[in-house]
Amino acid sequence: MNTERLRKKLGEAGYDKEELESFDRADLLNLFADYLLKHPPPPRAEGGAVGGMSEDEIALRREELELKKRELEMHKKGLPKN
Repeated sequence: MNTERLRKKLGEAGYDKEELESFDRADLLNLFADYLLKHPPPPRAEGGAVGGMSEDEIALRREELELKKRELEMHKKGLPKN
């Protein structure tokens, strides 16, 4: 997702649009990951998953977001990924 789309999604989620303009891409990704962790997708409906994703795929996405968040925190601290 590009930087402008991140700003748009976060603005739609209720974050201050002017404040979002001052954030760099790493900050936006971190904020978006936090938002997704705090606001998970709705529970799976009978007969299929929301957005075509299975519960396993949703769990995998959450794990990926958590890893990305950790990478961003490490990057901010100047630590290597490994």
